[in-house]
Amino acid sequence: MKETRKSIDLFKNLLSRADEKVGAPTQSIRAGNVEVSRNELFLKDAGTMAYEYGQKGDHYNALKWSDKAIQIDPNNAITWYNKGVDLGSLNRYSEAIQCINRAIQINPNYALTWYNKGISLGKLSRYDEAKQYFTKARQLGYKT
Repeated sequence: MKETRKSIDLFKNLLSRADEKVGAPTQSIRAGNVEVSRNELFLKDAGTMAYEYGQKGDHYNALKWSDKAIQIDPNNAITWYNKGVDLGSLNRYSEAIQCINRAIQINPNYALTWYNKGISLGKLSRYDEAKQYFTKARQLGYKT
């Protein structure tokens, strides 16, 4: 994640300098053969911040950053998945399931999403449903 953070900061700096140079917000920036749009950069930044806060156990700040990422791109399955994981870590399992459902709707082939829905269902004592999601996760390649 440290390298990701450095790359994001570099691109944000380049974008800021480009904004100053043209006197208006620049829509994208190119460095070598890599071009990144303003939205892509801010989505990556918000998603990375959410992930980093979640990894540190600061799920409240992780949720704030996930919400920022969702505002930028409401069709990003990983962001919805991470938000669901953070909600589950706060024992907010029904809300976690809603986010995980959205992640599954966007990308039904992400095995870890199915597995974590099973976890949240199990925490709500909905064991038979949970088993179905664990089975689906294994079918998609999830290994415990």
